[in-house]
Amino acid sequence: MSGPRFGSYFLAGSHDRFALASIVPEIDQVVVGLKLVSFLDPIISGDAAKNLETIVLPIYRQMDPEILALGSEMGQAYDDVWGRSFDAGHYYLATPPRGLTGSPAIIFVHGSAGNFVSYLWALRSLSQQHGFAVAHPSFGFGMWSRKGGVEAIESPAWRDRSILVLEGAEDDRVPQMYADRVVAQLRAKGALVDYRVYEGHDHFLLFSALDRAVADLAAWATSPAPGQE
Repeated sequence: MSGPRFGSYFLAGSHDRFALASIVPEIDQVVVGLKLVSFLDPIISGDAAKNLETIVLPIYRQMDPEILALGSEMGQAYDDVWGRSFDAGHYYLATPPRGLTGSPAIIFVHGSAGNFVSYLWALRSLSQQHGFAVAHPSFGFGMWSRKGGVEAIESPAWRDRSILVLEGAEDDRVPQMYADRVVAQLRAKGALVDYRVYEGHDHFLLFSALDRAVADLAAWATSPAPGQE
């Protein structure tokens, strides 16, 4: 295939290479954040932060130079925290070996704290081994519930859509009871929901159970939708 396997693109705005978040390597931003998070976030204890450090930092140390060269877009997450405006048109893109044309697509919506470039690396096998084009849009600190989020979950457009939901049984940030409620809402709208709860894992199961999560996602995405077998 021609072109890069991984890219950083903008529908609006552009990369600010002089911003502090662009100058300081993202791994160093994460190290500082994990040292401070237990003081700023009552849900994440000191022990939880240390556990996150042992899970997340190795991902950065294993990263391909092609991804490291993309730089960090965490600046918009910081802008969002401080109430400043940010460009919502940025996304990372992982292109499969066959190229984008005709490839199935996955859109990965990041969680709170921003669109870490480590997500692109962690999910690389979905594009490089399983053939999906994987887009990672950025939206500030990750407050996706703003401006249309609730309406989206209640939309009749979900009818007959096949959806996979992965939830950590020990998640104290988005407790299982809330995931249960969302799944029930989606099913009530006619969505075909495959709901899987990971026992012993919390909100950060994408890192703590990465191989299992990617395998489940790849298997689900390549299986016929119910009624289409």
